[in-house]
Amino acid sequence: MPKLTPQQLREIYLKLPKDLQDAIFSVDSAERIQSIGKKYNLAIDKTGELADETGLVMLGLTHPNNFISNLAQRLKIDKESARKIGEEINNQIFAEIRESLKKVHGMSEVSKAAEGETRPEEREEILKEIEKEEPISSAGKVPEIIKGTTSPFEAKTKEIVRMPPVEKRYPDGDPYREPIE
Repeated sequence: MPKLTPQQLREIYLKLPKDLQDAIFSVDSAERIQSIGKKYNLAIDKTGELADETGLVMLGLTHPNNFISNLAQRLKIDKESARKIGEEINNQIFAEIRESLKKVHGMSEVSKAAEGETRPEEREEILKEIEKEEPISSAGKVPEIIKGTTSPFEAKTKEIVRMPPVEKRYPDGDPYREPIE
């Protein structure tokens, strides 16, 4: 599977709807993922894997149908635990950005779940959709899943440039120093 460069990830990110861009780097999303990781006793590195996989879905690089199976594989947990974690992510993070996710992933059918409260039957339908493991056709226009050593979040943090400290020099010496007599 091809690895995307930071520039390619940036281009994909800039093409996303504004609410998805905000959700990807949202402190609220990060806190929710961290609390889900704690709830399911995930180690810090596994919580990072959960965040990466969630980010890949939001970027449009992983199809929601593959989310549960990818979680089970990356977190090295059973399918049922992955399904429970996926349901938490679905309810706490994806619910707010569902319409944009559907646009990014080329899903045409709009469920009532995105517009308001979900009934148990609708929730089961959503979970079944997420759990599907069918291969994605090229007609879906979804890029291949990337799995590399650098996550989109790590790539974004590497773009931050730190300015070196500037030392101020005064021509007549330190103006705050009192003269010695």
